[in-house]
Amino acid sequence: MWQFYGIYILINFILKTDSSCITCNSANGRGDEFTTTPPPPCDDDNLIGFLAKIQVLNPEDIVQLPMNDIDVLCRDLDDVLKNSGRYLKNCTASNTDLYTNLLKGIRVLNLECCCAESKFYAKLSKYYPCLHDLRHDFEGCDGPPDWNEEPDNTKVCKDFKNIVDCYYFKSAKVCGLIAAKTVKELAIKVIASTLCNTICHGLNSNPYVSDPMPEKYVVIGKAPNIEIDTKWIFILIAVLFLLGNYQ
Repeated sequence: MWQFYGIYILINFILKTDSSCITCNSANGRGDEFTTTPPPPCDDDNLIGFLAKIQVLNPEDIVQLPMNDIDVLCRDLDDVLKNSGRYLKNCTASNTDLYTNLLKGIRVLNLECCCAESKFYAKLSKYYPCLHDLRHDFEGCDGPPDWNEEPDNTKVCKDFKNIVDCYYFKSAKVCGLIAAKTVKELAIKVIASTLCNTICHGLNSNPYVSDPMPEKYVVIGKAPNIEIDTKWIFILIAVLFLLGNYQ
């Protein structure tokens, strides 16, 4: 009987410690609200180093990551988020810091693209081949330099709208309207998470696209395996081991 109880305990332990879907926590990633002495400010050079590992300089770079080498994307995101998370626990990051906010965007991307149960993951699996072919075209959707650091919220929202509409237009022309809505949805979520205290309205209205690609002609398929969920492999091995001893 104890073998089955051991299986139950092991499964619960593995599931509770699973970190494949990292949630978007506070800006500095801290959980020690009762600490009386604040840690030193975070060093921008260290934050830049984390972002440089996945070649992120602005919010648009984050949006375009799933269109490139998605087979290794989630492993890279996991590495960056774990290392930056450990660092941010020992320093104080400002909510208005550019690099901290870009890390927020990476967390959102991780949730959308690296959690198999997410809605975007399912859509990406279908439209990935077509969107992958568009990866270089999406670079033309980048906003003006440092647009996300502009103090004028009206201008920030205008650039934000132009960027996500550009993703929509380019996607619709080649990959169809459903793929276009999927990309724009991701872009809005990611970019909005990087803009501190900036609320933009009207982002969900879509531009008119003449002659979008009909759905029946869209190149569809299955995205490469993003990340094998190893926790179930360990569970299976443990169950077989305990059952073997039980016999």
